[in-house]
Amino acid sequence: LSDGFFLRLPISQASFTCQIETNSETALSVSSIALGQQQLITDTVVIQNNQPYVLKTLAEQNKEVTLTIGFQELGSRKFLLKIQQVEVPNLVDQIEYYNIGEQAIILGSGVLQTTLVLKNVFDSITNQGNGIAQKIYFKGMPSWLQIIPDTINQLNPNENLVITLEIDSNQISEPCQKYLELELHYFDPQLICQRKRPQPIQLTFEFIEPKEYNDWIAIDFGTSNSCAAMMDGTSIRSLLIDAVKFNPNPSESPTCIQFVDESQANYECGMSAYTKRFSGQRAIKATAWAFKPLLSRSYEPKPYTYLDIIHGRAHTKTVDELITIYAKSLLEAVKLRNGITPHKAVVTFPVTFGKNQRERLVAAFKEIGLKEVIAPISEPVALAIHYAYLHREIFAQAGIFAVFDFGGGTTDLAIFQIEPASASNKHLFHLLDVSGVDLGGELLTFELARFIYQQLVPAAERNLFAFPNSLEDLLNTNSDIARENYRHLATFAEYIKRSFQKDETVFDQEIDQNLNSNNGNQTFRTKLSRKEIETLLRPHAYRYDYFFT
Repeated sequence: LSDGFFLRLPISQASFTCQIETNSETALSVSSIALGQQQLITDTVVIQNNQPYVLKTLAEQNKEVTLTIGFQELGSRKFLLKIQQVEVPNLVDQIEYYNIGEQAIILGSGVLQTTLVLKNVFDSITNQGNGIAQKIYFKGMPSWLQIIPDTINQLNPNENLVITLEIDSNQISEPCQKYLELELHYFDPQLICQRKRPQPIQLTFEFIEPKEYNDWIAIDFGTSNSCAAMMDGTSIRSLLIDAVKFNPNPSESPTCIQFVDESQANYECGMSAYTKRFSGQRAIKATAWAFKPLLSRSYEPKPYTYLDIIHGRAHTKTVDELITIYAKSLLEAVKLRNGITPHKAVVTFPVTFGKNQRERLVAAFKEIGLKEVIAPISEPVALAIHYAYLHREIFAQAGIFAVFDFGGGTTDLAIFQIEPASASNKHLFHLLDVSGVDLGGELLTFELARFIYQQLVPAAERNLFAFPNSLEDLLNTNSDIARENYRHLATFAEYIKRSFQKDETVFDQEIDQNLNSNNGNQTFRTKLSRKEIETLLRPHAYRYDYFFT
C-alpha cells in the first residue's frame, strides 16, 4: 500500500482495466472489490490460475484511490492507485496525389516520388493532440516503397512534417493495384511507453502499362530547352518530359546530354544533366548542350569529342547522333511520365534550316524507332497557327501581324495576312514571309560573359586565365580552365540579362569574380556600366532592326 501503483492514462480515456490473477493451484474466491467507497462487484468472483478476472472501472482524473479486494480465504488486501491523466499526441496522415498518368504509375518508369504529410493535431472530440510523439517509425513497407526519413525524432503539438515516399516501379513486373496498410509506431513520453496508432496508414498505388498512341505528338526541339505536346480531344496537352525531382517545370526540359558511361550507352538528359554540366573538370567535357545550331553549320556530319563521367574515355559524336540520343530520352520520358507510346511525331525547325538540315533532323528522330516523323513547318509558323487556333477573334477584320520567336540559338520571324470571311469565301490566313537570324539567348549570354571577362582580366593575363573565343569553341575546347571560367561568368551574365528590368543595382558598382588559371585562382574586380553593356548589345539590336526591316 505504501508504494502504490502509478497509472498514467490518456486524457481522453474514461476507464481503465485491471486484471486480477493468481499463481496458486487453489482457486481464490473474491467477495468484494471496492475503488475508494465505490463497490465494483455484487457477487462472489472465483479466480483460478488459468482464468484471471478482468475488472473495468472509470478513471478519476489526477486522484489517488485505494483498491480494496476482499478474499474469503486471505482476508482484505489494499492497493494504492495513483491515477494521472496526461496529454497525448493525435497523429493524422494525409497523402498528396502524384501527377503521373492520372494518379497511376507507369511500369518501368523508375523511382517516383510523392509526399505524405504527418500532423499532430488537436481533436476536440477526444481531447487528444496536445502531447508530444517521439521516435515515430513505420512498419509493413514492401521492398518497392521507401519512406524518407524512416524515423522521425519528434513531432510537437500543432506541428506538421512532410515525408517523402519513393516508389520504385521497376520492381513491379505487371499491371496491378497495391493496397497497403502501414503500422505507425511511436514513443509517448507522457505515458512513458511505446504505442501504435489504432488506425494504419492506408495507401493505394496503381501500376499500369503505357497505352499505344497512334496520333501525332508535336516536338519543339530547341537550342536551350525542348518541349512536346499532344491533342487530348479538342484541347492541347503539354507532355511531361523531365523529372519533377530535378525540374520544377517538367513539361520543359533543357536540351542537354551528359555521357555517364559511353560503353553502356548510359546517358543523362534534361535538367539533371544541365545542373551537373559544370560539376567538375570531367563533367564539363562529358556534357553536350546548345548543340542544335551545329546542325546548320555543316552539310556533312562532323564529329565532336567528349569524355564519359565514369571512365573518362574520349569518344566522338556528330550533332546528328546527339539529336538522336536526346530524342530517345525525350520519347522515353513521354512514355513513362504520360502513359503513352507514340509512333508519329511532328518536329518544328528554325527558318534558317535548309532542306539538308530538315532532312537530317527528321532522320535523327526516326533513328529512335518512330514510324513517321515529319518537319512540315518552321517554329514561328507553328506558333502563328497555334495562336490563331486559340484566338479566332483575330479573323474578324483584315490585318497583317508578325510572330517573333526569340529562341536560345536563333531568332525567327513570320509575317501573316488575314482576310476575314465573306459571303463567298471563308476567312483566309496567308503566310507572306519568313526569315531568321542566327542570334539567340545563348549567344547573348556568351557575349555578355566574354564582355565581363574582358572587363575583369587585363589583356596581358588572358593567356593564363583562358576563356572560349566563341560558342562553338566552348563546346569543343580542350581547355578545362576556359570552360570553368565560362561557367562562373555565364551564371553572372544570365543575372545581368534579367537585371535590365528586375534589378538595376548591379550596375555602376564594383563586382568581383574568381577565375581559374594553371597557377591557381585569382579574384578580379571591376565596375559594370549599364551604358557599356547597352553599347555591347547595340550591334545585335541593329541586326534585329535590319532583320525586321
